[in-house]
Amino acid sequence: MSAMVRSRCSLRSGSRAYSAAWLYAAALLCSFSLLVKASYGLASALLLFAYGLYASYERRKPALLLLTGAAFLASVHLIWFLLNGGIAGFYRYLEASYHFSQRYSSAMSYHQPINWIVLGLWYAAFVAVHDWMYRQHTRFFRLTEEQFDAIHYGGMAALKLAVIVFNLAPYLALRIVG
Repeated sequence: MSAMVRSRCSLRSGSRAYSAAWLYAAALLCSFSLLVKASYGLASALLLFAYGLYASYERRKPALLLLTGAAFLASVHLIWFLLNGGIAGFYRYLEASYHFSQRYSSAMSYHQPINWIVLGLWYAAFVAVHDWMYRQHTRFFRLTEEQFDAIHYGGMAALKLAVIVFNLAPYLALRIVG
């Protein structure tokens, strides 16, 4: 067996720390995407949660999901601190985002098409290049095809639910009230 195959096998069937390290790296990237563009950050956070839930269930360690969530929250705060020199602005940013969305429901309407387009592209890519995506993911994670499909289906369902709950419902409520 070649060195490349041995190293790949040891990574795939290797330690649980390897999967946890990928989850923590994903939490860091997810945090960065949340601060760059909130809608993409939300989609990546939902995917991170879906895989974290799967990994914690597979390993029978619910603490893995909690640690992934803690790593996500800590990295969001750390990135904000590094970019802005303090953490106080983070809470003002969240508050301003809340007030902006509350006062200007038309701004929320711009997020609707973007979120639905992201969901549609995800579904189209999943259907069109399913086998390629599966091969790419199984290079790093031990997943059966059914597990891979379930993770993506759960992520798409969670994104659709999040778009409805966090964008469409408040938008409709603000249009009715205002």
